[in-house]
Amino acid sequence: MEKRKTLIALVVATFLAASLLGCGNISQFSYSDGLGEWDFPSVTFNSSPIGAVHLSVMGTDSAAMLDISWNSGSSFYMGDGTVSGNKFTGTYCSNSDLATRYNFTVTFSLSSGKLKASFSGDGPLDGLALANGVKAP
Repeated sequence: MEKRKTLIALVVATFLAASLLGCGNISQFSYSDGLGEWDFPSVTFNSSPIGAVHLSVMGTDSAAMLDISWNSGSSFYMGDGTVSGNKFTGTYCSNSDLATRYNFTVTFSLSSGKLKASFSGDGPLDGLALANGVKAP
């Protein structure tokens, strides 16, 4: 019985330490936290460097919008959808083909003021992972 109490105390202490030390700078993401213009300085996608990426996060939970661009805007995508928690779900198209829409989900997180966005779904943005985004001036 004493070993069991010690084990329970150890588990609780480990959980508290992780909460205080390891995860203290990670905040619960809400869509309003992500609203605005974000720059991601150096991005590699599909094993190729694509340079700086700009992400615009607009709208509300029920009418959310994203624009993403790189290479001075030559690669430009726009999406709309809805948000639940930290997940944006909707469709997007490129500025060069407005008729073709792709389904996608973007999972957001915010840590120490830096935005992370992971894209999954159909089309050319599938697998894009953005990290260390900072609010654009």
